Amino acid sequence: MTVTDLHDLKPMYLAVDPGKATGLAWMYEGAWDSLIITGRTEAREELRAAMNAHGEPCWRLIIIAEKWQVRKDTYSKSAQDDPWRLLGWLEGEALDRGIEYHEQTPHQMKVFIHEGVKNSYRKVRKVGWYKPGEGHDNDASGHLLTHLVKIPAGRHLLEKLV
Repeated sequence: MTVTDLHDLKPMYLAVDPGKATGLAWMYEGAWDSLIITGRTEAREELRAAMNAHGEPCWRLIIIAEKWQVRKDTYSKSAQDDPWRLLGWLEGEALDRGIEYHEQTPHQMKVFIHEGVKNSYRKVRKVGWYKPGEGHDNDASGHLLTHLVKIPAGRHLLEKLV
């Protein structure tokens, strides 16, 4: 399969919020879901399964990952090596497999999603993607939504946000 062939396939978008607990959110042909995975090994296995299916039989994977930044407020929130190792592995695997890979900062997502009200997930709620709980899956959904509204494949979501 050539790169040109891959671009003719339907995209599956997968967003990753890395950490000791990793949030994943995905959308394929308008269907969305999310989940939380605990543990670096478990997250890597789930991501590997998605990457193994890239190009087969009718879709191509596009990954949107949170760009992990160590700051004094994040230092106490997560084992610092978990996000770094997971993201380094993920980016390397994506590049080796020809999978489109994007990063965005937590700030980019939060400014768009929360609409000025901390941890409100307003826009995630407006599109019906909010799940009560820890929030890692909601953060992944926020990264997914922030990416999708910038591209033609996600324009339909803008109607739900007004």
